[in-house]
Amino acid sequence: MLDMPWSFPMYDVMVLSALALGAVVLYRRRSTKSRGTDIPGPKREDWLWGYSRVLLTAKRWDYISTWQKEYGSVLRIPTVLTGSSTMFLDVKAIHYIVSTHSDNFQRPEAGRKMLKRMLGGGILTSEGEDHKRFRRTMSPGFSAASIRYFTSLFLDIAQKAKNHWLDQMDLEGKEEVTINVEPWLSDMSFDSMGEAGFSHSFNAVDGSKPLVAQLFDSFGGARLLLFRRMLFVFLRDAAIFRWLPIAGLLTDRTREAMTEIARNVMHDEGALQDAKEGRRSLVASILKEEDRKLSESEVVAQMNTLILAAYLTTSHALTWCFHELSSHPTVQTKLRAELQRFPNPTALQIENEMPYLDVIVKECLRLHPTIPVVRRVAMADAFIPLSAPILTRDGQIVPSIHLPAGAELTIPIEPMNRSTLIWGADAEDFRPERWLAPLPEGAQEVGGWNHTLTFLDGPRNCIGRNFAVAEIKAILVTFFRDLSIQPWKDGTDVKPELAFFVRARNEGVKGLILRVRKLDVE
Repeated sequence: MLDMPWSFPMYDVMVLSALALGAVVLYRRRSTKSRGTDIPGPKREDWLWGYSRVLLTAKRWDYISTWQKEYGSVLRIPTVLTGSSTMFLDVKAIHYIVSTHSDNFQRPEAGRKMLKRMLGGGILTSEGEDHKRFRRTMSPGFSAASIRYFTSLFLDIAQKAKNHWLDQMDLEGKEEVTINVEPWLSDMSFDSMGEAGFSHSFNAVDGSKPLVAQLFDSFGGARLLLFRRMLFVFLRDAAIFRWLPIAGLLTDRTREAMTEIARNVMHDEGALQDAKEGRRSLVASILKEEDRKLSESEVVAQMNTLILAAYLTTSHALTWCFHELSSHPTVQTKLRAELQRFPNPTALQIENEMPYLDVIVKECLRLHPTIPVVRRVAMADAFIPLSAPILTRDGQIVPSIHLPAGAELTIPIEPMNRSTLIWGADAEDFRPERWLAPLPEGAQEVGGWNHTLTFLDGPRNCIGRNFAVAEIKAILVTFFRDLSIQPWKDGTDVKPELAFFVRARNEGVKGLILRVRKLDVE
């Protein structure tokens, strides 16, 4: 683990600085508070944080579920200092916000500034026409044919990692070993991103972990808990973000490490030759001279985005897949029976002939979206339609919500994916079989990937969703065909931890520890 360039006393300085600078946002927030629909919601209990910290913890679902029962599908929650955010648990309203009128609901400015400082001006930090241009340029790299080709790379990388596990069993002379799977999943995702994204072998599964991967890992430690809270709460305001010293400590260093990789790959003769000869990689599709619509700095920004998104989101999602399968032996056994029909699976077989694998991945990603909550800001006054009228605090029944320009809003992805009103009474249970029957009517009304908001919806949905799903499937196919994977204890000690995204970890442990045993398979 890298030594970080600050010590605990600096946290006090950071908090005091944030409090002093917090006054910058008060006027702006008061100016929007008195306008718009008077929506009910919970009272402020924490004068400093409101409920912003709660939304970053595992308790968020309990709070939101209680609020929904008391206040309905639209509620206003207190945030930092005197701020507030309108939370939507209404399918029609969310569709309006993220799909049909997404240009009017953009990411908070400070969040985009932070990402831009880390990644450069890429698809994650852009809005409007720039975002559409970036998306058009990158889309060919995620074609169905490309994903099938990438799947073969994912299978090779997963097999290489699995061989290390088997070597450990032989070395220890044991039928069963205990393995912290998190770093292995992280390394497989990093190598997958390198091979499919850049036609470059990082060899992370063989122990060659690049600096940028180490920097990302450092975001997960307990000593950065306050940093994460401030990043997601106070730093929504651009003025605060610019002044706090924390802003440059990791973002600049991480960007430098990512950009070094990106520029080396971009100027590598092999990558350029791949682009000219039509070989498939995500960067090759961007570098094709005849299709070149981006400047060099923009290409680097897209590559930096791939490093962040393709690496971290998938590896974190995989921790949940391994946890759920290890905790549900009946599901694991049924999956193994399906996988054993394919001794040497191909991409087409994984895509078309493994229905139980498919529903397992759907269920894991429904229950455990790596981004549990997203925030937006209204760029202009908006009247947001609702599925059903609501009662305002002053007793009016209204069919839509008026939000003034500058108002903050929250879309709780995880609670929507787990809502009993949408998915039925067993919505919080891991039950892949739900996907083998017609979905509840409420679920069918939800847009997005397989009627979930895991990859969001609309023009800003996750462009790499099929890439991520293919990688997850390839790794599960490789490891669960002839390995029995069980919880370290009983699985109840595994809790969500928020780093950049949400991952599964044993309490008090830096990772996800599982018991692994090789099975005799013909």
